[in-house]
Amino acid sequence: MSEFQYYDFVAVDRPLSEREQRELRALSSRATITSTRFSNSYSYGNPKAQPAKLVERYFDAHLYLANWGTRRMVLRLPSRFRKRLGVIATPRSKRKRPSSSRRRGH
Repeated sequence: MSEFQYYDFVAVDRPLSEREQRELRALSSRATITSTRFSNSYSYGNPKAQPAKLVERYFDAHLYLANWGTRRMVLRLPSRFRKRLGVIATPRSKRKRPSSSRRRGH
């Protein structure tokens, strides 16, 4: 079975600058890149950058679809809304990981 992954990122609050578009082009020569969007599909492999980092730096929304059923949607909220909603983002590096025995169900 062949692999298919689709990545789509959208900038809503502000357009991407020419410099930012060049930075994104350095990540992919095949992606569709405009002042408000970066989209690409992969039949093998993965993107060079982590999607969460792209949302942090450039975009307001991200959609990921894979042919094996994985679906992911990410929305970046302004800090004033995160505080109001009581949402606190914890960097991945500081999240507690389950012990290896718990992950295996032992």
